[in-house]
Amino acid sequence: MQEIINMPCDETQNVSSPSEQKPGKIKASYPRKPFVDALLFFCTFGLYSSFWLYRRVKEIKLISRADFKPWLWVFVPYFAIVQFFAFRNLGKALSDLEDDSTESKVKTIYDLGCLGFVLTTLYFSVTSKWATPAWLEFVVYILAAISFGAIAYRVNAYKKQVKGIEFTGKERGFNPLEWVIVLVMTPTVLGLFA
Repeated sequence: MQEIINMPCDETQNVSSPSEQKPGKIKASYPRKPFVDALLFFCTFGLYSSFWLYRRVKEIKLISRADFKPWLWVFVPYFAIVQFFAFRNLGKALSDLEDDSTESKVKTIYDLGCLGFVLTTLYFSVTSKWATPAWLEFVVYILAAISFGAIAYRVNAYKKQVKGIEFTGKERGFNPLEWVIVLVMTPTVLGLFA
């Protein structure tokens, strides 16, 4: 359907109904193995989670047209109360988007990952003023990284289901910058806990 509208400059405009407009391909990063995201979380002291959440929520917003504000997700990893609501909303959005063939195992892993992430954030918040053994801090930090990997698992499982996504970037593993971060920061993080 084409309508001609008189504009002040005598221009014409092609106006189509939303059902006739063809959406462009959505660009998203390749789905990764959860281990890769968990390792980047570990190597960056959790700072990678802010970047990751911003990018994934932005992709989900483009796919679903949901009312997410990606820039707010940068702050989610640092506040347990915010995490509770944010991860619940993300889970609901993913449930609405996923098809019925999505295994309940994927959802259970996500729920456990969210619970672990919230609890480890609470632990670090509560014990920030106390002296706790380094081995305990290390164990909780590993649990936080594993929990983050579980959250990434569900988001990446969903991205594999979606049709019409143009995947960009490196298909497997790390890109060169991520390799530098992993190779430099892994010994640094391990040394801090030793």
